[in-house]
Amino acid sequence: MVEPAGLFCGIPAPICTRRNAFFVVSATGITIEPCILNQAAMKQEKSTIESRIKAFFTAYEKRYADALAGSIDVEATAAAFAEEFIEANPFGVHAGRNDEELRKVIPKGMEFYREIGTKSMEVGNLSITTLDPLHYLAKVHWRATYRQKDKDDLLIEFDVIYFLQDIGQKLKIFAYITGDERGVMKEHGLID
Repeated sequence: MVEPAGLFCGIPAPICTRRNAFFVVSATGITIEPCILNQAAMKQEKSTIESRIKAFFTAYEKRYADALAGSIDVEATAAAFAEEFIEANPFGVHAGRNDEELRKVIPKGMEFYREIGTKSMEVGNLSITTLDPLHYLAKVHWRATYRQKDKDDLLIEFDVIYFLQDIGQKLKIFAYITGDERGVMKEHGLID
């Protein structure tokens, strides 16, 4: 990609060092400005990252469905997370590591969801916000269906906010924010 030319010390020069931006040098200092000449490339790039994030959550949803059916891909599930990540919920903030302990917890978590009657977990809606060229916020509206004894299936809808990092064309979850999942499950009689 040809970068836009700037003016550096009075000499025209290509000085773009960030995607879709260039440095502007003036008497008051250096600022980073969006590259107006590259708006088409920015739209293309946004479309591409949005497609990649949608594919990321489609794969996440499929792994969840496979796990509910009894086929858990622990490595692919763990690969969705950064080496270290953060979970925030109404009870606090917890740091986790993408290590062997995580790989032990993944099957236990999926077994818990099967035991309480989870039939499906589907992405109902996905909204994406670009934070900077490497970081994104994805708000996922999940639709979870639970099997209940002697009752119709129960649909519970909820949102999870994920923070994604894109390094080396690999998306990773480095943080996520959830609601009071256990409280909602208790309210609907799925757990005691």
